[in-house]
Amino acid sequence: MCSVEELGLEDEAEKSSNSLLGRGWSPGWGNADKALAEFVEQHLVGHAKSRLRVGSFSSLLSPYLHFGELSVRKVFRCVQMKQLLWSKEENSVGKESVTQFLRSIGLRECSRYLCFNFPFTHERLL
Repeated sequence: MCSVEELGLEDEAEKSSNSLLGRGWSPGWGNADKALAEFVEQHLVGHAKSRLRVGSFSSLLSPYLHFGELSVRKVFRCVQMKQLLWSKEENSVGKESVTQFLRSIGLRECSRYLCFNFPFTHERLL
């Protein structure tokens, strides 16, 4: 067993970024499910308003999606179930937040698709 420092996998420029990531992300499917549940139950309702503020809360689901610990389909279905519940309760703020969040997830996936299949788009037009 070796530490990251002993292996030399992290240089000085990456340390501050990696420490922030370590506080916001705990690898594993169980932690991914907890992060999704926490976001949906506590933060989703205010997503439409908070997303417009600088330094506002994000879903913190990106690393879980990136490493395959959460599927976009699972996130979509979980959020959509909350939207159905809020529709029955006539919670317009919640419904708007879900719409905005699903739009941002869709844009994220579209961007990842383009970057993967057309890697030159970082340098020139598609």
